[in-house]
Amino acid sequence: MIAGLCNNQIIAPVIFEGNCNKAIFTTYVETILIKELPLDK
Repeated sequence: MIAGLCNNQIIAPVIFEGNCNKAIFTTYVETILIKELPLDK
């Protein structure tokens, strides 16, 4: 599981099988996490 933390709240959680590597993390940040972050942060 990968998730972000913003204002003490979990945002953009994703569950996947196996280990997390650079490719998985980068894809998560670029396609999911960035869309969930508030614009003022």
